Amino acid sequence: AGGSSQGSAIKIPLLPYQKLIIAHASILGVAFLILLPAGALLARYLRTFSRSWFKGHWIIQFGLAGPLIVIGVALGIASVHSEGSQHLDDTHKVNIKYR
Repeated sequence: AGGSSQGSAIKIPLLPYQKLIIAHASILGVAFLILLPAGALLARYLRTFSRSWFKGHWIIQFGLAGPLIVIGVALGIASVHSEGSQHLDDTHKVNIKYR
């Protein structure tokens, strides 16, 4: 038929702190699940074939994964401190030190 049908899902736009959380998870996922293992595997297998394996290992670990980890952690911190975030919004989530 010619009419357009709408799905039953309601699309709610993400809040700014939620966008930061998604960016934080995505960037750290790439860094920890793809780049760090790739650098370790490159070091493990290329050292038997080439004397320059360390250069590729260093580039992946420190040149690519390192900056992504720093950016991902910064985004996580920013998401906790951004407006609208509900981190530490009740006494259950706050670390209270007793005397």
